[in-house]
Amino acid sequence: MDVNTADWHWDEQANYLPIIVPNQFLDFYNFQYSFSQNLPQLTPQVVKMVLFKVSLQGSGKTISMNGKVVGFSNRISSMLVPQSFMDWANQTFATTEHSQNPSRVIIKTKDPGSPELTAYLKQQGFTTDADKTRFSRYRQVVDFVVNISGITGMMLLAFALLIFTLFIQLTIESCKEEIALLLLLGNSPGNLTKFLMKRFFTPNLYIVLISLLLIAVSQYLLSEWLQSKQIFINAMISWYSIAVAIILLLIIALVNYKTIQKYLGKRYTR
Repeated sequence: MDVNTADWHWDEQANYLPIIVPNQFLDFYNFQYSFSQNLPQLTPQVVKMVLFKVSLQGSGKTISMNGKVVGFSNRISSMLVPQSFMDWANQTFATTEHSQNPSRVIIKTKDPGSPELTAYLKQQGFTTDADKTRFSRYRQVVDFVVNISGITGMMLLAFALLIFTLFIQLTIESCKEEIALLLLLGNSPGNLTKFLMKRFFTPNLYIVLISLLLIAVSQYLLSEWLQSKQIFINAMISWYSIAVAIILLLIIALVNYKTIQKYLGKRYTR
């Protein structure tokens, strides 16, 4: 339940029967019934102070007791009483044997608009409040757009790696005379490879780390803002993002190393 109260218990010696009602009931009274009947509007605090009579009848018995609203629920659309009261009332007033099979199942989820949840409910033949899952179709469209964006991002990444490779080749080509002079002076291709790798790979390392940090901070701030809109995302960056960043660095390092080795090999053999 979305109502936590210390008054949610009952026994035969209790002074009143605690009841939780949907918040929609109070909204209906305040915004429709009270206007039409010229009655005052009521706050939840006022309603909780009111005691009213609850009449129970069955098996030739009639009992009246006090009832009291102890909370309002935004999640459950029916009135609730403690299970101990239901068991006692069924044993005392039931004229026939009642079924114990549940007629309603309440689930708790952080994302009621999940397409997987909607598909599961439909597959099992369950019906639910359409207002709770109305964002499911929007999510399917968003997921499709995200998948297209992911494919586009992979294409841009491949294109960027190609640009890096060409940039390294053009930079080494512009310094071919200096490289040739360094080779003649006795510098080994291995030392030149380390120097060029430090020159080209280090900026890429900083770019990836800063981008990863910006993503983590943005995701944390965005999760806090979306939570106020009843949209829930993980506040911490995913391990998949970190793994992709590491793989990206390894690919960049490999491309840089292979390109430098290939070009220096040609210069060295000449």
